[in-house]
Amino acid sequence: MLWLFLFAICNLLSYIYMTEDLRFCSCLICSLFLFLLG
Repeated sequence: MLWLFLFAICNLLSYIYMTEDLRFCSCLICSLFLFLLG
């Protein structure tokens, strides 16, 4: 459940601070990282 919360925060931050291309890339990286974590 915690990784879902972190994933939501990550997506929100990337949505605010990044352009669309970087946002997609960062979401993939963040997803992979959180998936490996737990």
